[in-house]
Amino acid sequence: MKKGLFVSGFVVIYSVVTQNEPQIQVGENSRSIISGNQTRQYLLYIPEGYDGKTNLPLVFLFHGSGMTSQQAMTTTDLSKVADKKKFIIAAPQSILPYWNTNPGAGEINYDVELVKDLIRQISSKVAIDQKEYMPLDIQVAHG
Repeated sequence: MKKGLFVSGFVVIYSVVTQNEPQIQVGENSRSIISGNQTRQYLLYIPEGYDGKTNLPLVFLFHGSGMTSQQAMTTTDLSKVADKKKFIIAAPQSILPYWNTNPGAGEINYDVELVKDLIRQISSKVAIDQKEYMPLDIQVAHG
């Protein structure tokens, strides 16, 4: 009898946990992550035909200064390339209008930590090639 109660409790707990986390689907997924004690937003693009088993390269798409991750995805049309070449895109949103890649002395480099946290989270949800990461930085001329 105790064994049956334990199994029932496990099923309920599992059900509650999975309901709060949206499923990753083929196409564009809006996601969030806690990184550096802050909730950060990012877009995750899964290419057409993804089988959930094959390790695919992970490409990071960093928006330009003053842009958003959604604008970077739309401007580049990188999702079409991802569908053809079979890679996953992570397009994080910066907190500031620019990326904090070179903080001053004693400051925390929260955007570099974000990338590390994204790799950990994404690799726990989808099959990525742990040897292939590629950063892309989008710069758009204004004027």
